[in-house]
Amino acid sequence: GGGNTVTNIISLQGRVGVSTYQTEAEFRDIHIQQAGGPDLSADFSNGTQGWQAGKGQWSVVDGTYRQSSMDRDCESLFVPVNADSYVYTLEARKISGKEAFQVVFADNQTGKFVWNLGGWGNTRSSLMRVVNGELTEVGNKTPESLESNRWYKVRIEVNQHRIKCYLDGKLREDYLVPPEASRSLFVSVNRDTPRGELILK
Repeated sequence: GGGNTVTNIISLQGRVGVSTYQTEAEFRDIHIQQAGGPDLSADFSNGTQGWQAGKGQWSVVDGTYRQSSMDRDCESLFVPVNADSYVYTLEARKISGKEAFQVVFADNQTGKFVWNLGGWGNTRSSLMRVVNGELTEVGNKTPESLESNRWYKVRIEVNQHRIKCYLDGKLREDYLVPPEASRSLFVSVNRDTPRGELILK
């Protein structure tokens, strides 16, 4: 009989959150609808309860969650999502700075996904996979510049291993997560050397 092949699937469960890069921005109306689980929301009536802020100056201002530092990689994460399918929605607006805003999801031990909107100096948007601080663009690299002081509606639908991202109701990313290959070992063998050596790469 044939052998069994073990494939590591990237989990899309994990914490959700928001982040900025050299930009002041605000977030509000944050909701997570979990398939088969409780709906989660952050209305900030209890301040920042449930949030774990990293870098940045995070505060609640008039019912919105504001990040007011111009530092790089300012991030705050909310509670973990334990469902394989969920919908994460929020509204976000840029106040000032170099870029727009980022939406974080599936933050777990394997890495995280970040939808970077108005990134790269507010010149384009793209879905990114981040593993051990290394960024890989997996999205559409859509050229665009987001306006300051305008609220944008963000919707991220996760269905097993498919990610759909909507901005103001328009589908912008439709990404099927491939099997994880980073933990596999690839060996290439070369026997064709003059001295008959066996070379492993």
